[in-house]
Amino acid sequence: MKILELSFFMFFGAVTVLGFSNYFYGTLKSYAGTREKLIKAPIESNSIEWQTSFDRSLEFAKKTKKPIMADFYADWCGWCRKLDETTYQDNNVIELSKRFICVKVNTDADIGTSSKYNVSGLPTIVFFSYDGKVTKKVVGYRPGDYFRTVMEELTKK
Repeated sequence: MKILELSFFMFFGAVTVLGFSNYFYGTLKSYAGTREKLIKAPIESNSIEWQTSFDRSLEFAKKTKKPIMADFYADWCGWCRKLDETTYQDNNVIELSKRFICVKVNTDADIGTSSKYNVSGLPTIVFFSYDGKVTKKVVGYRPGDYFRTVMEELTKK
């Protein structure tokens, strides 16, 4: 009898553990790559046009004489996601972003660029002149009003 009870509890325990792990795996899997989907989503007129290559963005900036706004992020960074979900959805920020070459730099994938510009906290947004000189560095989450002020300041003519 005890063997039968023990077998039942072991089986029930295994099913419970597998059920929970499958649930959590499914939940985590649904969040995995969310930021990448935001970046690679079809570009609409009411969103920021993000590039994914810093080097190509720098080359393009030199050709077009437009400044760069580089968002250094990581998929696991909660404040980075909040920036995507709030600040980068602000209509004023979207409109002002058209004055920049906007690029997202994944700090886990592009360690070299992150190190070169001393990115140590996330999110970090670095603004560059068209010739690649750093003009402003913003570390941490900021709301749309803050970015609007910074972006206007950097593109005054």
